[in-house]
Order: sequence, then C-alpha cells, then structure tokens
Amino acid sequence: MIFEQDANDTKPQQKALEALLKVVFFDMGLALDTYFHAEHKALTLARSYTKQIVSNIPIGFIVLDNNGHIHLANNAVLRMFGLSDSKSHLNNTLDQLLNMDMLNETVYEVLKNKTNLTDFGFNRSHNNQTKSYLADISLVQVGDEQVVLFMVQDITAIRVSSLKKKFIVSPFTIHSPNCPTAAYCKSA
Repeated sequence: MIFEQDANDTKPQQKALEALLKVVFFDMGLALDTYFHAEHKALTLARSYTKQIVSNIPIGFIVLDNNGHIHLANNAVLRMFGLSDSKSHLNNTLDQLLNMDMLNETVYEVLKNKTNLTDFGFNRSHNNQTKSYLADISLVQVGDEQVVLFMVQDITAIRVSSLKKKFIVSPFTIHSPNCPTAAYCKSA
C-alpha cells in the first residue's frame, strides 16, 4: 500500500516508512521498559526480603570475604556481642571486631583447606562476663566470589543449664536394686 503510490515520488513512502518504524520502535521501547521495570521491581523486592530475613534471623550471621574481612553482620551478631548497629565493623576482621585472634586463624584455616567447620565452640570474655558460643564456618560461592559464612549462636544459657543440671541431679540420683537405671526413683 505504501509503495503502490507514484514510484517517482519516494518522499511520501519514506515518511510513511519512518512513521511506521517510529511506532514499532516506540512500542518495542515501551515493552522493554515495562519488562525491565517489572524485573527491577522483582529484584528489589527479593533483595529486600533477603536483607530482612538475614537481618532478623536469631542466629548470628557474618559474611567474610576471602581475606577474612567482614562484609555483613546481622542484628543477632550485634546484640550477641554488644556491638553498635553502625557499619563501623565492616571491612574489619573477626579479631578486630571481637578481639579474638583465634577466630581469624580458624577462618584462614577454613579458607586454606577449602573445608567447612561445624560445631566450633569458643568462649569470649567481655565486661567481666564469659559467654560460650557455637559456630559453623562454611565456604560458599556467591557469583564469582567465594565467601565465608560465620554462623554463630550464644549457647551460654544452655551450657549453664547443663552444668546446673549435672550438679543438681547428681545428689538425688539413687543407685539401688529397686532402681537399677540410676534414675529418679521413689522410695517405697
């Protein structure tokens, strides 16, 4: 239709073709813009969910780069170790954060041996109080980068409870023929 007009006069044909191309490219631009906007919104939402989950899980969660520098510490870590919620701990090592060189050495061993370490227990004294912790230290590939996840729990209450139970239960444990399992037995 466009090209069926006068073959000698190409100006109207050219203008019609340009108008058609503008419509096509405009429509494509709108479609791409809508797609990218939706994709950006979905990624932003996913990032927000991830940030909220990591920030608020009750287990301490520290992400370290392959040089042992902190890139992220969640709220549980900040509460657990009595740290301010400022970002001043970022790019420090665990030793700089917690004054425990042994933790840096352990992270470097995990990096060097490319192995994970589970149930790593340690104690930390701070403000005349000693607390017990249990950590899992794992290597994780995130994109092109290998990072260390240092997940830690304060087990002081569990440990104290276990010690109390050991000392409280022992005096009342009965060893007799009527109670062969050395459990609690009622006297007859």
